[in-house]
Amino acid sequence: MIDYARQFPNEGFPAFKARKEYFLETFINRARDLISAPVNSVFGQSIKNEFGSEKSLLKNFSDNVTLGSSAVDLTTYIRDYVAIGLRAYGNTITVIDKPPITPLSRKDERNGLLPYLSNVRPQDVLNWYLDADGEFLWFGYKKLYQDTWLNPFEEKAPDNKNYQFLWTKTELIVRDDRGYINTDLSFTHNWGIVPVVWQATFLTRPGDVVGNAAMEQTSNYIMTQNNLLNCGVHELYKHGGSLLLMPEDAITAANFTTDKDGETEAKRQDKNGMFTYAGEIKPEYLIKQLEVDRMMQWAMFYAQEAADNERDLKSVAKKGTTGEMVQESGFAKVVDREPIKWRKYFM
Repeated sequence: MIDYARQFPNEGFPAFKARKEYFLETFINRARDLISAPVNSVFGQSIKNEFGSEKSLLKNFSDNVTLGSSAVDLTTYIRDYVAIGLRAYGNTITVIDKPPITPLSRKDERNGLLPYLSNVRPQDVLNWYLDADGEFLWFGYKKLYQDTWLNPFEEKAPDNKNYQFLWTKTELIVRDDRGYINTDLSFTHNWGIVPVVWQATFLTRPGDVVGNAAMEQTSNYIMTQNNLLNCGVHELYKHGGSLLLMPEDAITAANFTTDKDGETEAKRQDKNGMFTYAGEIKPEYLIKQLEVDRMMQWAMFYAQEAADNERDLKSVAKKGTTGEMVQESGFAKVVDREPIKWRKYFM
């Protein structure tokens, strides 16, 4: 996180280095609030699943789409995985996966051999190919895989392995980082499609599958806000130090002591908690140049810009030839609301 501290114009390196010590203490990250607030307010009540029979396989699948130990139903999955991914990355890649074991009956499927959903992060996608109809011919991605830990008392936990997964219209091929195919995880299927659903917001071109995310620009606003906050707080530290200004001539054994490491410290002050000056006139530049109020105002401005950008997505919306907004997708309408009330954090 310290890498996000920026050196300001006319700020010398020693001053910048000293200010970075307090950067993490002042860092405020509202990114998750911005991403999740509109999702919770919209998707919480708008998804409705209907099934022909409560005993159908589709109903079983919808009740736990991840096949995890704690059930995640389809509505929760869309709200917490799909929608959050669209807000954060502008893209969500969902794979309709299945166990490598072929069920012999519907009872077997209900007892744990149903297909399940898993999301792939955009940064883990390796490559893909679309046919003339715009459908996936194949899709490849990478992920860490850990074999089942069967006996925790007599064996160590299996190591995580880097695997590459390649879905085609007839099979799943899994290979390790050395290029060897894992026959236990690879299998054939009869779905006739590549079971990958790529959802994206704000496509640059209609034929694309990769979308843009407003969060990229929002993150820049948040980083700038935090640098301004950091500068304001650092100015307060300087002000506190200026109240303890002490002439160099006053550094004597009467008001200083030496610790066990040989470091000198003021008897009535914390170690390194004061400034010294030479000469007869006490400098006042530390107090005159305080910019705390201005820094906080600018920080609030960038915080509001971040909220506004997540609300109306100005950084990714495209305009038509006559200037009208043409980005009128359903998702654009979903986020056209105030995602978070910023003023309660600053007023």
